[in-house]
Amino acid sequence: MSNIAEVIRHFPGDLQDPMLQFWEVMKDEIGVKREDFSELKSIVLELAEAQNRTEHRVEELAQSQNRTEQRVEELALAQKELAQSQNRTEQRVEELALAQKELAQSQNRTEQRVEELALAQKELTQSQNRTEQRVEELTQAQNRTEQRVEELALAQNRTEQRVGELTQAQNRTEQRVEELALAQRDTEQSLQRLSATIEFKVGGIGRRWGIGSESSFRRGLVEILSDTGYEVFNYIESDKKGIVFGHPAVIEIDVIIKGDKTIVVEIKSSVSTSDVYVFMKKAHFYEHLSGKQIDRFLMITPYIEDSARVIANEYQILICDSISDLGSTIQRV
Repeated sequence: MSNIAEVIRHFPGDLQDPMLQFWEVMKDEIGVKREDFSELKSIVLELAEAQNRTEHRVEELAQSQNRTEQRVEELALAQKELAQSQNRTEQRVEELALAQKELAQSQNRTEQRVEELALAQKELTQSQNRTEQRVEELTQAQNRTEQRVEELALAQNRTEQRVGELTQAQNRTEQRVEELALAQRDTEQSLQRLSATIEFKVGGIGRRWGIGSESSFRRGLVEILSDTGYEVFNYIESDKKGIVFGHPAVIEIDVIIKGDKTIVVEIKSSVSTSDVYVFMKKAHFYEHLSGKQIDRFLMITPYIEDSARVIANEYQILICDSISDLGSTIQRV
């Protein structure tokens, strides 16, 4: 059996001396029996083993503490990184929220654009239908055009045939124009002879009766012009409605000459402004009743007021105020 000294050597170094001192005191002061000593020895051994286990456990705890501290440090570092990551995550979430908002706006614009494209598609479809309808109309128009071209070709043949006929007619027309030119020359010669006759006879009237006798001059002029082959007459008609003077009256136009044109002639010893207006009213009265249009207006007088001449020019009334000019004036009319 091991003695107490051997047992104490199993203790840690810092406990061996105190245990030896304790053993010496116990041995001197209380006489320890061998059985007690054995029991004590057993207890001391258990305590030594427990101490070893405690120290081993403390060592393990120290290592575990080191690992825990290292882990805590790692966790603190991880916590810091996690916080930084959280900040980045929150920033990213904010960016994603902004991107989500922009995406929603873009989606709205896309939907609006899709709606516009759908409307444009609908309009395009309608336009296509109209185009197809127009193409069909153009096709029908083309058919009508081709038919018309064929008709025009036939018409061209008829036109060419007609041109040949017109060419022959033109030749006949030119021959007729030549004949008319000869007739015109004969007519001009007749008018010259008529002018000479009028001048001669009017001159005779002026010498026999004098210009102061309007009625005599009127009858003489009718007689002269009647010899030329024109229809010449003195016009007298009742104006029951008062068209000329505003009250019923007998209206007389001195001379009316009818041929290719209708000419009215007023003969007065003198002409004032009111005479011009009355002459025009009588001429319009004749047009109203007869339904005939008057082509020229002629006033024969030895004297006319300047204001009356202005009015006559406005109404395109030809004034003859000289017996010597009467023949040429009538020819010009």
